[in-house]
Amino acid sequence: MHDFERDSFGPRTIIICDQCEREFHVGCLRKYTMGSRAADAAAARDADAERRAAAEEEEAKRSKGKGKGKASAGGGAAAAAAEKAAAAKEADKKGKGAASTSSPSSPSSPPGGCVLSKLPDGDWLCSRDCHRIYESLHRVVAAGTVPLAGSHSLRVMRGRDGSHGTATALRAASAVLGESFDPILDAATGADLTHAMTWAQSAGDWDFSNMLCALLYHRGVPMAAATFRVFGPRLAEVPLIATRSCGRRQGHCRVLLNALERLFAQLGVATMSLPAAAETIATWQSPAFGFAPMAPPQLRAVRQELRVLVFPGTTVLCKPVRALRGPPFLVPSEGEAARPAAASAGLPPPPASAAAGERP
Repeated sequence: MHDFERDSFGPRTIIICDQCEREFHVGCLRKYTMGSRAADAAAARDADAERRAAAEEEEAKRSKGKGKGKASAGGGAAAAAAEKAAAAKEADKKGKGAASTSSPSSPSSPPGGCVLSKLPDGDWLCSRDCHRIYESLHRVVAAGTVPLAGSHSLRVMRGRDGSHGTATALRAASAVLGESFDPILDAATGADLTHAMTWAQSAGDWDFSNMLCALLYHRGVPMAAATFRVFGPRLAEVPLIATRSCGRRQGHCRVLLNALERLFAQLGVATMSLPAAAETIATWQSPAFGFAPMAPPQLRAVRQELRVLVFPGTTVLCKPVRALRGPPFLVPSEGEAARPAAASAGLPPPPASAAAGERP
């Protein structure tokens, strides 16, 4: 049972990471000294880099001074190694006071962090991994359509960004998914969750603003589409994936799924999952795709901690993310692609997902 504060900010206030969507008590963040905003993550990263550079520079000066009168090659190497280790240890000790955002998968053994005195004004990220994935996905979205092997290309989007091109691509993705999926309706409001996921919108109690949409082109024609979400380094889910009826059984679904798996591998994600309708389970479990049913304990954990949805009549399948052969998916560096406009960067916390009902 959750114990939280609704009307004020305090130790029992719940805060949700804008990437992995895990929930944290502010009091737990203080107790275990974990958690940070994106700005703190960037500052900690820069501070770490500066400490490493300073330690290396100091070591280079020492090594240069010793080069004139070292007694033996073996003794000099051992001394240099010992001093280098001591310098690195000392630099690490000095860095403990900075706000670190590196966080393990559970709060039982977190590193140093920051103390929140109020709710962050913008997005909040719980760990350095989440910050890295968050920034990388923003750059992927900003990159627009990128070429894949052969005659395919791929565009990743996160809802509307005010441009005509993005709106056109999202409409094309909605049309592709609509050929394979009936509307998934919210029982309380009747809202179409398929549309909300594709367009990264909220619908009733569901918030899919952290959902991304991938559109696969074949010779410039939209051919397959998928929605996906990355819950930090632990799991990426692909709730919807479909191919146009005129392009099925031609390998387009496999091309799309392989491209997403390459992206997940580059982001450092461990596992990918999808919900499969009963008539498609055998296909997804074939050697071509390599999925297997998620073990019940793991499924309970991801549903509770990561807000993964299980749709009626589906089975959640998963597999380890592999480093596939072939050209890597483009994840441009910060200098190669500008951050997307603020209109496309809003990322409130969501909760759920949908089902891969089409036979690839």
